[in-house]
Amino acid sequence: MKHSNNIKKLFTLGAFILATGWTQTLCAFTYTNTDLLLVFREQGFFDVEFNIGSVSNFLGKASGTVIPVTNWNYGLVRTNFNATNTVGIKFILAAVTDPTNALADRRAWLTDGSQGDTPTDITGSRLGQIISKISLVGANAAAATFTNSSQSYVTNSSESTAYTTIVSGGLDVSNLGGAAPFPVESDAPSTNKFVQLKAGTSPQPAATIVGTFSLTASGVLTFTAGSPLVAPRISIARSGGANTITVLATVTGQNYRLRYSNILGPSVSTWSIVGSSIVGNGSNKPFPSHSPADAQGFYAVEAY
Repeated sequence: MKHSNNIKKLFTLGAFILATGWTQTLCAFTYTNTDLLLVFREQGFFDVEFNIGSVSNFLGKASGTVIPVTNWNYGLVRTNFNATNTVGIKFILAAVTDPTNALADRRAWLTDGSQGDTPTDITGSRLGQIISKISLVGANAAAATFTNSSQSYVTNSSESTAYTTIVSGGLDVSNLGGAAPFPVESDAPSTNKFVQLKAGTSPQPAATIVGTFSLTASGVLTFTAGSPLVAPRISIARSGGANTITVLATVTGQNYRLRYSNILGPSVSTWSIVGSSIVGNGSNKPFPSHSPADAQGFYAVEAY
């Protein structure tokens, strides 16, 4: 009896919400490498820059940990951009290690404004460019606000000390003048991956996804730890009475499990788990072949 070729591709997002109460008191804009900069910009307006504390506050957190980020001035952003909310305003978060560190110890942390990509590590020279640019942005902002104890820096984007001028070098500001492997900005509201980059060897391995930063239209900024789940794409091959389900272009570090049912419903969570889970590494990965005895059946692949 021929087994049905019907396949149900489903995507399950785990709910990981663990609220924490980390905040930082507003203070003067000082800068040390590994501080995390929050920048708002838009063509025709001044840049608005904030130092929101050490990037270590967002590293090594349990997956699903949610951290509200409140130590920046939403009202100042709205005033600068003559806006009632943050819709359409570009935002970026960036931090870097000291440029004098040994190459193996150098890191850059950047928001990734591209929703569907799988970022990879980069060459040492490109990493050096990113570290140099972001470090200079922070140092210039601190120097410019030294006498007024401001915890923010607002400046004409064409000024030599402004984020836009420094990172673009007269080229595309969205990817730091070609240094970054992805656009580091996007228009709010948006949820962007927060990526750790290091120097890798060819072929470049997948970069570490620290978590995501989400900015709402009303100016609520939150960090969620852990790699965001990406909906799996699958293919099926049949040989004899056995079906082989393959997850295409798996996401590194993301887990997948296969479920099966001979009826649709009531809930995928009640379908039988078939075999063992697989762990993504960027390649196509098959589940072990499955040989159901039913006249028809349905498969679901969950990412978790």
